[in-house]
Amino acid sequence: MVHELSIIFQRQWEKPCVIEVIFSKLIQMNLSPSDEQYDGIIYGASIFVNEECIIWVDDDLKVENISNTLKQDDYTWIKAKEMKWRIADEYIGDEEVYISRQ
Repeated sequence: MVHELSIIFQRQWEKPCVIEVIFSKLIQMNLSPSDEQYDGIIYGASIFVNEECIIWVDDDLKVENISNTLKQDDYTWIKAKEMKWRIADEYIGDEEVYISRQ
């Protein structure tokens, strides 16, 4: 069984408006929701790639800070062996999207 996580990112600009990112062979993740008094907008993100894995973090980080970040609970991050993405503009709109991958 392969652990897989699919995330839909939507933005306000066109072409593309929506991308789907699929993390395969999921190793670990940390979900840190924003406080209810703030929006849930991701203002910056980083992707780090090495021989062992791919790491996505919801903040602009430098590679030398990634080890510390993965030890903290105040970031959302995903660590997986593989990552792929595609344009998914069919998900444009206000509706929440839930996809069954069975």
